[in-house]
Formats: sequence, structure tokens, C-alpha cells
Amino acid sequence: MNATTNRHVVAWGKHNCAILLLSSSGVLDAEGELSLELALDAASESNCIKQVTWLPEVSAGTLVVSTLTFIKIFDVCGATPLTPTHSYVLSYEASHIQNVAFVPANTEGVTGVAGVAGV
Repeated sequence: MNATTNRHVVAWGKHNCAILLLSSSGVLDAEGELSLELALDAASESNCIKQVTWLPEVSAGTLVVSTLTFIKIFDVCGATPLTPTHSYVLSYEASHIQNVAFVPANTEGVTGVAGVAGV
């Protein structure tokens, strides 16, 4: 659940990620579900979603999805909620992302990837 909006709930599995929209009464909204464009090959068992995290410090609808090979950042409250605003892809096929951490905004308001642990 996005603690900032109390309207967005993220649900994900191995290859898919969706945002469920709730009404003010907490019921699934008529708008329903937003399925994010991840471009994961569902037939490939080698790449899967590792972590999905809300970043309320950046904006109310910022969501980060990390897999073994890429990190995508979405603004689900923006004009194009299904398309990532930023995408970081590993250039080495032998390496995999295991964990991602973000640094809160500094005095200039910049937030970024603090560290990516990989194998």
C-alpha cells in the first residue's frame, strides 16, 4: 500500500506487476488495475522481479521495480503511469542485481540509486 495516497496497492509475482486502485471507501475502484510495462520474457525463468518499493519521499506515486537485470522507476500518478520514467539496465549478462537501496533527497532535492548489490 502506498502510505502517501492510501489509494494505490501494488501486487506482483515472478513476472508481472500491477497497481490496484482503491476508492475512498477502500473498495477496488472502477478504474481497476494498471499493469506495468516491464518487458520481462515470461518464458525466461532466469529473469524475475526481485523487489518493488514505493518512494514517497520523491513523489506520491513513485514506484521502483527491480529485477535480476534492470531497475525501472514509474510515476503511477503521472501522465504515463504504465511507462517507466527511468530505466537502468545491466550491461553484463553474467551479473545480476540482488538488492537496491535509495538515498533520500539531499538539500537540492535529488534522489538517486545509493547502491546496487550484485553477483
